[in-house]
Amino acid sequence: MGDQVSGGTTRSGLTPGGVAYSVRGSGPPVLWLSGYVIPVLAFAPVLKPLARSFTVVAVDHRGTGRSRTRARPTTATSMAADAISVLDHLGLSSAHVVGTSLGGMVAQEIGIGWRHRVRSLALCSTTAGGSGSKTPPVGDLGRLLHDNRARIPGAAQGPEVAGLAGLVWLWGAMHQAAAAASHDTTLRLGRITAPTLVLHGTADDLAPVANGAWLARHVDGARWHPITGGTHLLAWESREARDVLTAWLEEHRDAVPRSAPPSPAARVAAVLEAPLRMAWGQSVPTRRTIRAAKALLRP
Repeated sequence: MGDQVSGGTTRSGLTPGGVAYSVRGSGPPVLWLSGYVIPVLAFAPVLKPLARSFTVVAVDHRGTGRSRTRARPTTATSMAADAISVLDHLGLSSAHVVGTSLGGMVAQEIGIGWRHRVRSLALCSTTAGGSGSKTPPVGDLGRLLHDNRARIPGAAQGPEVAGLAGLVWLWGAMHQAAAAASHDTTLRLGRITAPTLVLHGTADDLAPVANGAWLARHVDGARWHPITGGTHLLAWESREARDVLTAWLEEHRDAVPRSAPPSPAARVAAVLEAPLRMAWGQSVPTRRTIRAAKALLRP
């Protein structure tokens, strides 16, 4: 498989498995993973400058944009497999991986399970998940998600769509929400070998900045860069964040993956581990509720 896409035109496509993507620019490939129910089209103004120096491959998560929604449960790991299928479809052996919010959770899974495909890793406005992650009160979560999406030009999709299309969007949104709720890499971050940037706004209302600081402490050698006053929407609302990310990618422009492909035994172990990890992740909301109840009952 090749390592670089040439040509400056923008094109879009669909993998045989139904994952939609767009490709723009030329140079070393950057795999861009967006947040919860945000279609890649909404990122066009952000990705255009980056495409002057890199080939930017942006993925629509299942349930968003043109990607097909599946009936079976969605996890951050299955979303990572979808993103890797896009690289395979394009003939790319590796890429720099950038994930924001939910996309950052997916990027962590790629950095852990597909280490041999990652040149560098940038985790923006995201969390390792688990019962120890910092989240807004449940009653505020829906409002904050709505308010953040409303500030993104081109992100309106789903609740604003009537009929069958709206129901399909809602089904996909529920799957993505379940993937975010069950996400937990807290015990596996040590497996990440790629150079890693953790970028987070100090005024992030959806994923408080403590989540980013925790990630940076637990990913070996990670570079921590908090953006003072930055919101959850760093890619759109912070010039500093965009400049830091661009500088990071330029610094690691010629990097190659530090890990070799997994051995057959490691592949088997990963398959056996997956259902156990999913069961543990699905228990996170329950564990979080028990913890909150204990706090309320504490004298």
